[in-house]
Amino acid sequence: MRSHSHSPRTPENRSGIHLLRDPGVVRRLVTSSGVGPGDLVLEFGAGTGVLTAALARTGARVIAVERSAGFADRLHRRFDGSEAVRVVVADARTVPLPRRPFAVVANIPYSISTELLRRLLSRQTAVTSVDLLVEWGFAKRVSAPAPRDEETAWWQARYEITMAGKVSRRSFTPAPGVDSAHLVIRPRKRTARATRRRGSPRI
Repeated sequence: MRSHSHSPRTPENRSGIHLLRDPGVVRRLVTSSGVGPGDLVLEFGAGTGVLTAALARTGARVIAVERSAGFADRLHRRFDGSEAVRVVVADARTVPLPRRPFAVVANIPYSISTELLRRLLSRQTAVTSVDLLVEWGFAKRVSAPAPRDEETAWWQARYEITMAGKVSRRSFTPAPGVDSAHLVIRPRKRTARATRRRGSPRI
């Protein structure tokens, strides 16, 4: 799932990717993240740059990660000359993560949800906050008060994982078969204190 302008005419639709078209959802993601001047934000699956632009308007520095060469070309053209946005052509599952504190705000494909959370939460990363659009059932599972598996329990012991709300399938084009959710992840206080004590090298 990717951020998208209001035109549905894009070849990626043939691959079954559902593109975000609701500006209200974009606004809520950015507001929830709380990012601002001086912050570093990683956006996976930047698509046409709708969410990217909204993040850049906060004054944050945005690293827009996009695997599709076609979308990446559009991003390069859209943000040519912008000091706030750096476009990286890479896969969200393998792109190197920043070593300085960073936030994640993204609309990601359902298929990589588990793998991406493993990258962000199961290792010693410098992530400070995560706001993702994911499949509704997945969000319910990982935010449930009683974790269903050891991996989710490990994540929840270190991070507060909550749902900010449901996102209607009508917010995407073409509409997927299920609703999405805005998943919010924040380090628990003791984890944040430990990260500050250790410090993080800058990229």
